[in-house]
Amino acid sequence: MENAAEKKKDRKSAKVYFAEFLSFVLVMIVVLKAVDVVRLICVDESEYEIKYEKLEDYPQAGQVYNLYIKGENKTQVDRNEYALLDKNGNTDYKYCHIMRVTNKFLYTALICAMLYLVIKIYMISCSGNPFTAGNIKLVRAICKLQIAVAFVPEIVRKTMSLIKFNYIYSVMEMERIYMIGIAIIICGIGYIFEKGLALKEDMDTIA
Repeated sequence: MENAAEKKKDRKSAKVYFAEFLSFVLVMIVVLKAVDVVRLICVDESEYEIKYEKLEDYPQAGQVYNLYIKGENKTQVDRNEYALLDKNGNTDYKYCHIMRVTNKFLYTALICAMLYLVIKIYMISCSGNPFTAGNIKLVRAICKLQIAVAFVPEIVRKTMSLIKFNYIYSVMEMERIYMIGIAIIICGIGYIFEKGLALKEDMDTIA
């Protein structure tokens, strides 16, 4: 009996350690993404260049626009995203790229934050009871973060575009509607947790 309890405790400890490791990985992902953004900001504007060229691996597929930073091919880009003009009629490849990577960074940070809260819920649930006031708060926080994922990155990108280029393009994309739908589903899960906690409290009162 004592050995079984010790094995159960060891399994629980292993789960907690694994959850803590995953949390560390999520934090490192966000930190590394932030470092990438800062590094790109520090690069001089003249080091950014867009070239229209053939795909190296598939030359028969035609030509694409590639972004070069310090002479190094970084990524394939949509030329329209980098063709915005300021009041003087000039474009700024660096600023356009910073808008793009900032947008991606915000998506990554918010999603990692959601995953971190999911891990926290898992760790609390390892105690044997998932229906706790703490878990309900975490589910609500995940719902708020999901709503933030739907709007914050695009709001920041459009604000940056408005500041630099005095231009803003707004359209309600289907992806945003899907994100809002996911937020509603998460709210429903939070409601289930609330009902589960209320039921548990009722059972404890009866007992």
